[in-house]
Amino acid sequence: MVLPRRVSQFFDEAESIAVGVSHDATACPLVSGMGVNHNACWKTELPSDCPFLIKKQLNRALTGEKVNGLLSPGRLYAGKLYTFNLILPRVSEKDESVVFHEDRYMRMLLRKRGLFLKRLAPGTFLKINNQQWVVSTEWDERYFWWQAQSVATGLFFRWHTQTIEVAHGHGTQRECKRLTDILTSQIPSAAIVEYDKLRE
Repeated sequence: MVLPRRVSQFFDEAESIAVGVSHDATACPLVSGMGVNHNACWKTELPSDCPFLIKKQLNRALTGEKVNGLLSPGRLYAGKLYTFNLILPRVSEKDESVVFHEDRYMRMLLRKRGLFLKRLAPGTFLKINNQQWVVSTEWDERYFWWQAQSVATGLFFRWHTQTIEVAHGHGTQRECKRLTDILTSQIPSAAIVEYDKLRE
């Protein structure tokens, strides 16, 4: 890091830079089979007009620990003071973005920004495309509730229970089919554990 020549430079008006973070599967030892943990397979996403001294420090392959160390303070001095506006990654329980759950330092960084992630074993993201879901249901005269929990991650589909209003007047069998169709429009029947029993 380039240090300022005078203390007053720390108090100069800071320039804000939007910074994103992402996982680089091409550099991941879990993908290549060369390791059992994440390493320098994280990268920052910077604006095209980002200053050279910032790019020099951030625009390279980084470990999760290094990313956290650089971005967690929220500021960096590189000729002048810059502050970081961290753009939170889109993390879904349905795709490989669950990879952010797998690195301790990524969880620490994102937790400070209000995104709380569950600890998952490194490499879980590699199984996500073939994950199965355990679906449970409840209903009464007014509502049908369902929730699905991933066998691979233990995470819940859309993070919470789904609620559907029951329609009356066209028969139980037809209504059951309607509710089942809504469920399988969200999760394919082939990905639901014991789907035939669920239909019953």
